[in-house]
Amino acid sequence: MTVAPGLDTSGVDRAIRRLDAIRRAPESAPSAAGTFKEWLHFCVRVPGGHVIVNFSLLERRTPGGLAWSDAHLTVLAHRQRWTGFIRSFPGRAVTMSEGGLEVAFGKSTVHWRDGAFRLAVADDGPVALRLDLVPAVMPTVSLGVERALHWVIVPRLRARGTIWIDGERYEVDGAPAYHDHNWGDFAWGTDLAWEWGFVLPEDPACPWSVVFSRILSRGGRQTRKQGTILWRGDRYVRTFNDDEMRVELEGRFRSDDARPLTLPPACSLLVPGRASGVPRALALDAAGVGDELQLRFGTESHARIAIPDDENPFGMVLLNEATGRAAVRGRFAGEEFAFDAPAIVEFVRGG
Repeated sequence: MTVAPGLDTSGVDRAIRRLDAIRRAPESAPSAAGTFKEWLHFCVRVPGGHVIVNFSLLERRTPGGLAWSDAHLTVLAHRQRWTGFIRSFPGRAVTMSEGGLEVAFGKSTVHWRDGAFRLAVADDGPVALRLDLVPAVMPTVSLGVERALHWVIVPRLRARGTIWIDGERYEVDGAPAYHDHNWGDFAWGTDLAWEWGFVLPEDPACPWSVVFSRILSRGGRQTRKQGTILWRGDRYVRTFNDDEMRVELEGRFRSDDARPLTLPPACSLLVPGRASGVPRALALDAAGVGDELQLRFGTESHARIAIPDDENPFGMVLLNEATGRAAVRGRFAGEEFAFDAPAIVEFVRGG
């Protein structure tokens, strides 16, 4: 499988190896703060839904003040309903070297080889897969607030391979996919939250791709940094920053289920309610220097991941993965565009 047509194969390979390489590894010396976090995130569209795969490494402190690394694999799938799991791995079961892109958490792996991410999730849970993901754009680097939440984005890839969800097998060939790589120093439960999402058109002939992010205070009342990034074909063409953006959250989403899927399962007893801070809809408007973009997202379903608060032993931070449809309209350099597509938006709410 080769890099998507129009892209320079050697250029993509160099960029991925340099920009997307692992920043820290389990055997690395702890950071000064002991709060470093790093994760590789993939999302692939399947018929009627999405599959999300996340390899994460994080530092935690013991009561004695020493830091160690935890490795977790989180896998979620949504079609008619949500399913998924979280697995934790001891250091001896983890392969992850600084400066490279060869990662193994037990039998689940991600490697960069021959112009593709080779992604595998072992068949010991409700979701398994074997996929090749080929970039359709060059990676883009975005720097966060201070040392927190830096990321490399490959917003559009083509996925080919096999996915198993609750025993059902799905073959995909050219399915839209998304990848990012995040790292930074921050503690869960401090004055930090975020909202992030991406929209990829269903029609492969439509050249536009959109990613937005907002870094917020824990209660979401203060926006510290925000941006909406636009690609046309294989080129990054525009970022709308801060004052060029306005985002409004509308209403509160209520799941039809008594309680949405919560991982780890035991945490569902500790997290009350059905909404978890997920809005019914999100409206984003961006404009500047003659360019403009409007994005409207409506939540249809969500699952949540409960993360232990680093500051409060009784607290939880909720990472909500919301699915729905998004309508995108805009104009760039005098060219108008419009498309509707399934989308994923993530709403992180502090403890």
